[in-house]
Amino acid sequence: MTDKKPSWDFSRIGTTQGELRFGDVHLDGTKLAALIRNTNPSKSSDHFMGFGSSGKFNGSTWNICPGAHQIICGKTPVDGISFVTYAENGDMIIGAPNGRIRIFAKDIELTSTGDSNSTGFIQMNANGGIEINSRANINIQSATNINVAAEKQVQVISPGNVKIRGPGCWFEDTDFIFGPIVGTIPPLGFLDGLKRLIGSLPGG
Repeated sequence: MTDKKPSWDFSRIGTTQGELRFGDVHLDGTKLAALIRNTNPSKSSDHFMGFGSSGKFNGSTWNICPGAHQIICGKTPVDGISFVTYAENGDMIIGAPNGRIRIFAKDIELTSTGDSNSTGFIQMNANGGIEINSRANINIQSATNINVAAEKQVQVISPGNVKIRGPGCWFEDTDFIFGPIVGTIPPLGFLDGLKRLIGSLPGG
C-alpha cells in the first residue's frame, strides 16, 4: 500500500489565494518535493506545479492549469535560439484531441534521423484529406523508390508540360490516357494520344 502521509519535515507557506508546500503527497501517492498551487476558492483546485520525488515519477514535473498555458520568450535570443524542448530518451507527445495543432514560422524543418532500417521514418496519417499547397516548386526525391497509389484514381494535371522520364522510357507533352476508352475521350482522340505516346518512346 502506498504511504500517503506527508514527509516528516512537511511544511507549508501560503495565503487564501495560493500556497507552497514541501514534502506533500499527490492523490496517486507520489511524493512531491515541492508543490505550488492555486487555493483561491473561485479558481479550479487543479491549478498547480509539482516536483515528483518518489516511485516511477521520481524526478518528474507536473504543470497543470485549467486555462491557457502561455510561454512567451525570445526578446533576446542566445545564438539565435529562443525556446528549446529536448527529450533525452523516450517519446515526445503533443496532443489536442478536441482542437487543432497549429505551427507557424518563417521556415519549418522536419528531420528524422535513424538507422534507415527500423528508425528514421516520417509518417503522416489522416482519416480525412491531406492538402499541400506551395507558391514555388515542390520537390520530392528518394534514394530508392517513390510509390504513388490510390484505390480509385490518380490524376496529374498541369497547364504546361507533363514529363515522365526514366532509363527505359521518356513520356513528354503527351495527353494519352492510360486505360480503356471511357468518359468524354472520343475514339479518335484516344488513338491520337496513343500515337503521340508511341512517338515519344525511344526509337518511336
